Amino acid sequence: MAEQKDWRQQLCDRYPFLRHGGFPSVGDGWRSILERMCADLAEEIKASNVAEYRIVQIKEKFGGLRAYYSYDGEKVERLREIVRTAENDSLVTCEACGKPGEVRLPKAEPYWYKCCCMKHYLKWPDNYY
Repeated sequence: MAEQKDWRQQLCDRYPFLRHGGFPSVGDGWRSILERMCADLAEEIKASNVAEYRIVQIKEKFGGLRAYYSYDGEKVERLREIVRTAENDSLVTCEACGKPGEVRLPKAEPYWYKCCCMKHYLKWPDNYY
């Protein structure tokens, strides 16, 4: 039986603009946010003829999703808006499970922000995912 690819790899395979280092380094809870962001970006790139749009990194930072990109072209405001929407959605979505969450600090070290629901907050930092 063939091994099934991780959703992150499937996303990179489906959207060429992720193939330049844009492999998502985030939890499963943000999967739907990233799938929606990538689908919207692909549609807008096609509609506006933006050349060379690339996402170069997707990660969690200060509890929220961050997508860093580069592009050639002028019509990019809608692309920025799509990325900002995804980043804002991540601030109220548990990175581990996708349920409603909020950005929190852990009760003990390491002290870094995470967006999580109460269930995953109580497990953190020992067993977050």
